[in-house]
Amino acid sequence: MELSASDYIKGVVAAEIPMDYHTEAIKAQAVAAHTYALRMRDVQKSSEDSSLKGADFSDDPSRYQAYVSREEFDKMYGDRAEEYWQRCSDAVDEVMGKVMLYQDQPIAAAFHSTSSGKTESAEVVWGNAFAYLVPVDSKPDENAPSYQSEKKLTFAEVEAALKKAYPDIVLSGEKSALFQVQKTSESGTVTEIKVGSMTLSGVQLRTALSLSSANFAVSYQETEDSYVFTTKGLGHGVGMSQYGANEMAAAGKTYEEILKHYYTGIELADL
Repeated sequence: MELSASDYIKGVVAAEIPMDYHTEAIKAQAVAAHTYALRMRDVQKSSEDSSLKGADFSDDPSRYQAYVSREEFDKMYGDRAEEYWQRCSDAVDEVMGKVMLYQDQPIAAAFHSTSSGKTESAEVVWGNAFAYLVPVDSKPDENAPSYQSEKKLTFAEVEAALKKAYPDIVLSGEKSALFQVQKTSESGTVTEIKVGSMTLSGVQLRTALSLSSANFAVSYQETEDSYVFTTKGLGHGVGMSQYGANEMAAAGKTYEEILKHYYTGIELADL
């Protein structure tokens, strides 16, 4: 599919952030999406990812950014689709000329749904340090509907998921001691956890068990032979919190102020 930059960013913003959020938060998302796209296009040109078959991006949100067409958007929002599309389109049009730079290069503008009250560093989550992707306060996230959640898994479900991800893992001994958190980051992300015979990161366990975040506590319920994972936040926690951005917008902050809060030391520049 061939799209103009504007149409692509509108489809990304439509897919990535709720349209009932404040306009300044949607603008912040648009600048983040555009900046991320510019950076990823340059990365792909240098790496020549054959899976893309010559495209700049895919719409796989685990690797790039999600994207929806106008038809898909209409199905998502029904009777309010026309109103919401206009809001999305106007917001994107207003900031299409803006990009976030660090040392004159487009930044890796990571974003997520909800933090644990403090965002996380890229180094903790992905092992790569970026001066602009460091922990910042996002306390309003503690009021988000997605701030805290619980997931219950039986021992059999845990065993199946972990064996699928790590075939050599051995889950022996007391079930109540199967998970032992060793280290956490300043923002609360589990950075090291002993699981049976293996030591994993919280990000690895989150992926294996499909948890809401890598900021979690776990308890064993003997009567049900199950584990309860209590997570804080939704997503990887790096960069801009969308819920936090919306709360800042509700408090009267502009998209520029939102972006400069979540991305430390960046410059907003004209394309």
